[in-house]
Amino acid sequence: MKHFNIFVSVVFCVSFLTVSCDKEFCSKDKKQTVNVNLKMNDAYQYELGLLGDEEAAVITRQATHFLNSVIERDISKSKVIYRYQPSEGFIGSDEVELVSKKGSDGGNHHKDKLITTIKFTITN
Repeated sequence: MKHFNIFVSVVFCVSFLTVSCDKEFCSKDKKQTVNVNLKMNDAYQYELGLLGDEEAAVITRQATHFLNSVIERDISKSKVIYRYQPSEGFIGSDEVELVSKKGSDGGNHHKDKLITTIKFTITN
């Protein structure tokens, strides 16, 4: 019976910790959509803003029809930039999803997460 009580206590504590959310550690997810019209073969860049060394930006859903689709860090300005260029001769729609995380102090979790969906319409 003693082991059962300990087991129940542990399960309760773990459940409470996973359900409860301290403001300091909870992520504030924000979503935005950016619609972009491009001419065939034109390049596009989107600034994700200033991100510190401990902060991150990643492509979570890659575009399908691209010659170039990357996230780059401009070290001199601490800016993070997403660059896109459609496949040569491609006309149609494409889409990419980026996630940028801010608010880390190096020892704690990122507090703010921005999910950006960029929808491209490429025309002749």
